[in-house]
Amino acid sequence: MVRGYKGVDAGCGLNYHCDLNGDENKARPLLLNFSGTVTSGGFAAVASDMIDVYTDLKYRGGNGSGLSTVPETGTLHGEDVAGYGLFMKTQGNKHNWTDNILLQAPKCPTTCSPTGCGTPGRPATGFLHNTVRMTFHSDARFYAENQHVHLESPVIETFGVLELNAEDNAGAKAMITIKTDSLICHDSLIRKGKGKVQLTTWSGLPKDQPIIKLGYSRKAAPFMEYAYDDGGTQKICRECVSHYKGKVYPPGETPLDTMFVKFGPDTEWERQNVMVVDHTVISFLTDSFDHVKGGDVRHARYFVDTTKIRNQVEFWTDAKHERDGHLELISEEQMGSKDYAGLYTRHLHLEPIGACGRPTSELWLPGLALDVITTSTFGGFGIQYTDVHVENGANLNPGFTSLRLRGQCYEQACGTLTMKDLRLDGGSELHFSVGTTKGLNGEYSDAIDVDRLTTYGPVNVNIEIRPCEKMQKRCYPIMYYKSVTPNSLNNLKLNPRKVKIDGEEYPLSLNVSTDGIVYVCVGDAVTPGLTHTVTMPETAGVKTTPSKGIYPLPTRTSFRFSATYSGAKPLVVRTNRKVNGQQEVLNGVKNANGEYEYIVPSVQQEVTLTFGPDVVANELLTAGTAVWSHGEKIYIRVERADIASIYSVAGQLVKRVDLPEGDTSIPMSRGAYVITLKDGSVHKVIVK
Repeated sequence: MVRGYKGVDAGCGLNYHCDLNGDENKARPLLLNFSGTVTSGGFAAVASDMIDVYTDLKYRGGNGSGLSTVPETGTLHGEDVAGYGLFMKTQGNKHNWTDNILLQAPKCPTTCSPTGCGTPGRPATGFLHNTVRMTFHSDARFYAENQHVHLESPVIETFGVLELNAEDNAGAKAMITIKTDSLICHDSLIRKGKGKVQLTTWSGLPKDQPIIKLGYSRKAAPFMEYAYDDGGTQKICRECVSHYKGKVYPPGETPLDTMFVKFGPDTEWERQNVMVVDHTVISFLTDSFDHVKGGDVRHARYFVDTTKIRNQVEFWTDAKHERDGHLELISEEQMGSKDYAGLYTRHLHLEPIGACGRPTSELWLPGLALDVITTSTFGGFGIQYTDVHVENGANLNPGFTSLRLRGQCYEQACGTLTMKDLRLDGGSELHFSVGTTKGLNGEYSDAIDVDRLTTYGPVNVNIEIRPCEKMQKRCYPIMYYKSVTPNSLNNLKLNPRKVKIDGEEYPLSLNVSTDGIVYVCVGDAVTPGLTHTVTMPETAGVKTTPSKGIYPLPTRTSFRFSATYSGAKPLVVRTNRKVNGQQEVLNGVKNANGEYEYIVPSVQQEVTLTFGPDVVANELLTAGTAVWSHGEKIYIRVERADIASIYSVAGQLVKRVDLPEGDTSIPMSRGAYVITLKDGSVHKVIVK
């Protein structure tokens, strides 16, 4: 959840204005046109902390002499702007920040919470890149022509098109310099002018290349934005946009943005240290695009040391491969040698930042598997919705071990990396951290969670203790699996085999006695008895044994229950689990007493049961949420208060209903309807 931007009532009030609403955002376009007969002059803006441009900015430099020396002082707040056509800078000179996290790697895992006044035993802190920023809230187009354009800030963020054009009508002095540690683009980034658009860094980062973040537009964000929220009354600027691969968005729902990366014959793009792809569908235009569409399109390629995935990201390929969602892990020797469109990286990292309240990022790729080749690394905290194959000498680094203390403050904790099937070649390297602090996964260790585990030879399992922490006499879960290829667990080779705790040496060992979990155990520590729960709901017209409640049971055991129905036929019973990509449906067997008996087999996760939706006409949305029809009514069940928008199949809004927690019945005339809820989930239902 993010608040909007302050309106006229500056200060600490609750009122904000919706930046996308023209009735509230009264900023006027900023047009800076020095072309034509203008012989001198330019534009300069210098601030200590922040510069915000709330609507379109367009600059044309012309052929004049640019800015002159500032009268009397000679400088603008200490900056020599003479000779520039446009100069914009945030200085960060007010001593209101303490930490530059890109330069100051901590010795111990840190908290993300800055303090304004300090807490006992802790000095006041603030982060440079949160405090000093330059933001363009709409399009920002810079046509240098015959001028030097300079933008400088630790963070430069654009919510509209960012055009850096030193090619059209360019003179001999044409130059655009962007000096920033983090360039965040929520819309198109257009870079034109070979050798005349330079990217450099505010903090002097390695190779002097900024972090580039490509992602969502203002209209398709991974969070809600509020203009007013006092804990009771809310005004929403925009809804959160939730995505999954192949999603068909209903009428009235904002789809996730699709970003196309296009290179022309003169496109320059340096190898990047870090690139963040954030909440978007991304695809790269290929040479084959020319054959149908015309124009000079070259294979668009990004070469990146570390690629980070945030929120929900899909790499998309069309049927003709004119647009290709190619993502490939490569070695240093291969860096720069690839000639096909796509993103090539040495290290792929999934961040623990998820869309619409989810705890982790999600990544969809067009192929069946992600290949982690020799010397490359795949790691982090998110969900990868394909198989993963790790080659000899390649690294799988879940949680903290992916970036260690080079990660952001919110990544300096242990976590779990989830994927489908995992295949490990002999000589592949697995890395897990352990310590005394519970991580984002609720455990004291990093872990991987896979559908099926297969090893093809000895695999190195490397255990490290997080800085400033220590190992304890316990068993740490490091691998979860639903099935395993025979003998694969025997190929796991632990390193190290001993550890010292308070000066005393203890042996380390891998414990595979618990089906579905691999532990690393210290000394004579024993594995905990793992349990899961099954949640039985209370449903109108249904009597269950056992009744409504939450029932714990040991992992991989089955849960049995029975149900009787007041109606002429039984309702459909589903779990929140998936079987072959489809929602699991339980088959009931009618006994002599007229009860239907059910079994939830091999419980390996938290399971929620639901009763109600028709098999053909309706489908389950999410755990605890269901929509179905009976007679001339639509029934909607939600776990918390929600809003249902009911559309006709033609896309017309028929009704919007506030839903309390639990079941709600809505009288409707016969017909087919599309229903959306606040979380973006969609359901089709037929009233017969």
